[in-house]
Amino acid sequence: ALQSVYQQTANQVASILQSLNYSANTIASTLSSVFGQTAQDVANILQSIGYTASQVTSALSNVFGLAQQTIGNILNAAGYTASEIGSAIQGFFGSIGSWFNNL
Repeated sequence: ALQSVYQQTANQVASILQSLNYSANTIASTLSSVFGQTAQDVANILQSIGYTASQVTSALSNVFGLAQQTIGNILNAAGYTASEIGSAIQGFFGSIGSWFNNL
């Protein structure tokens, strides 16, 4: 029960920060440092409140220092489409690896 309350609190904080026009990077950093959320948790929350795959890619790279394949897998698990993931990775990293074909 405590875990579900904790997760809900992180979601509420993310929504509040979004309504105050904070960037996905700032929200991701807050969720990670204050709430101890993992990269997957952050991606799920950001996706659920309407951030694009491109915004989440930037946040995951900048806050967690993740490589494109790891980010791609996280975005896939968060519910983004292959097209959204491909565009986000290509746009942020400038290229996309062959791992993308296995998503």
